[in-house]
Amino acid sequence: MFAKSRLLAVIYGLIFFTIALAPLYVIRWTYFSSFPTTLLETLILLTTFLWFIYKLKQKDFKLTLPPKRFSIVIGLFFVAGVISIFSSFDLILGLGRFRAFILEPLVFMLILLDLAKSKKYVEKIACMGLFTAGIWLSLLGILQKLGVGIVTADQAYRAHGVYNSGNQLAHVLGPLVLIQFYRLVNGKRKTVDIVLLLVLFTSFLLTDSLGGFIGLIVVGLLIILFAKFHKISHIPILKVILIGGTLGFLLFWWQISAFTPKHINPWDRKNKSTTTVRLCLWEGTKNVLKKNPLFGTGLVGFSKQYSKNYTCDAEGLEEPDNIILLFWTKTGILGLMSILVLLFMIFSTKEVSLVYKIPFVYEFIHGLVDVPYFKNDLSLYWWVFFAVFTVTYLKRRKILKGVMTLKRRGNAQV
Repeated sequence: MFAKSRLLAVIYGLIFFTIALAPLYVIRWTYFSSFPTTLLETLILLTTFLWFIYKLKQKDFKLTLPPKRFSIVIGLFFVAGVISIFSSFDLILGLGRFRAFILEPLVFMLILLDLAKSKKYVEKIACMGLFTAGIWLSLLGILQKLGVGIVTADQAYRAHGVYNSGNQLAHVLGPLVLIQFYRLVNGKRKTVDIVLLLVLFTSFLLTDSLGGFIGLIVVGLLIILFAKFHKISHIPILKVILIGGTLGFLLFWWQISAFTPKHINPWDRKNKSTTTVRLCLWEGTKNVLKKNPLFGTGLVGFSKQYSKNYTCDAEGLEEPDNIILLFWTKTGILGLMSILVLLFMIFSTKEVSLVYKIPFVYEFIHGLVDVPYFKNDLSLYWWVFFAVFTVTYLKRRKILKGVMTLKRRGNAQV
């Protein structure tokens, strides 16, 4: 019994460090000169192996899965990912990205759900890991603004953490800033919570991410609105954001050529704003998807296809800087529809309060002009947030015991 408890403690420790150190996926090496891996992948595989041993020792061969309707949609997303391996121009690279962006994050999510069957608050450990990552990334970002610890030379003017862009740092910090803001607005006003919010928010501001600022302002205003007017349901508004944002972007994108510059050198970026670059990128992506509307370009292949279809900007970028175009190009129509339906179901769930949906609302809004997935850590965090959401849902439905809640003053659940 003691050995099992010690093994479980090791697994919980690995879960914490996997989440807290996920941004260090940039640390890479190769086994036997043939098998590339990352620090993040190694931690996930070690966690999975020990969890499997623990299951065998417990003689427990059942898994706690998401509710059936969620499981079906996630299953379709998984199938879309498998298809996208074969849609890629390089099968081996496609398999590697499927493993890093889809398979491993989903397995990690299932481990979190499975361990939630115990009385240990695995979702609390996950949240501790997320905020630990946020703290050390924030401190690094603040130092970078002071000229210390620069990782990417052309991002030296902004906080960027361990990434090659400040935007990716904003994707990690944005949900954490908003969760802390929610706690502050709803009565969690201890000194440590205020200091944590200030550190996260300061670094977030220093990322100079316009898409991140928009996402932060919109979700922040929603938090204030629902805190002030308790009887207003957040569900219809979140649905409007999702459906309106999707349809609005697609309508704009269909007419994108009316907004892109004409008769300019696609190889010259000196006089192009980031807005112009994105418009050109979306126009080129439209040409790509006209030729591959059903399956997209696969998990590997966007930059290659874009190089044959660019219009006013020729840089061979890996992703189209938009959540809708991102999932469409990478996983085809099936993958895109799976993610949109998953978001719709998350936003529509009555049993779970707004705070557990905040990460997805923020990532959708920021993702309209950026890449919220298909980075090793962002893919993992997407499904970690989903695991916390699902554990909360299952416990509120009394399928699992116990629940970690965030409450208003007066103990009224939001």
